[in-house]
Amino acid sequence: MVSDFAPRSVAPVVARRHRRRRRVERMWLPIGFLAPTLGLLFTFDVYPLFLGGWISLWRWGIRAEKFVGLDNYHRIIEGLGGRPGGGPGEVSQSLLVTFFFTVVTVPVTLVLAFVVANMLFAKIRGLAVLRTAYFIPYITSTVAAGLAFGFLFNPTVGVLNAVLKAMESRSRISSNSSMPRTNGGSSSTRCTKAPTLS
Repeated sequence: MVSDFAPRSVAPVVARRHRRRRRVERMWLPIGFLAPTLGLLFTFDVYPLFLGGWISLWRWGIRAEKFVGLDNYHRIIEGLGGRPGGGPGEVSQSLLVTFFFTVVTVPVTLVLAFVVANMLFAKIRGLAVLRTAYFIPYITSTVAAGLAFGFLFNPTVGVLNAVLKAMESRSRISSNSSMPRTNGGSSSTRCTKAPTLS
């Protein structure tokens, strides 16, 4: 008789344990997946926000000197009125610069971005060159770009350095020929030596 009743008494216990385990998994599994993102969010967003609020309540030099409460915010509100001699104060100037950046720089940047994006897909001459010039900075690493420009400006074998030296010699010749002639028509040989590119 005991063997007949044992499975019936054990089954509800096993079922309860299974349900409890599933509840724990449903609760902790999402938390485990969210924990890295929540940790980064707290470390780089939430904590600096509260830390900045706490720092703003102190007077600072190299380190925190004195707890001043809301005096810093009071100084900001006073700074909105402008300087005594006229002109905007520090806070007003910052707000004007921010307003200028928002109203002027952002729309101009967006318009230029749309124009360039349209040119990249338009049927115009030199499209391959335009696309290459546009995408090279995105696909070239900083190290490769540094090596390439180091080679271009190399003092001995650099292509751009050779072009600059040729331009320098031409400008020196033209400046010597344009100097006034003295001593029976001979040009003056006194001239300052131009710095050479290295």
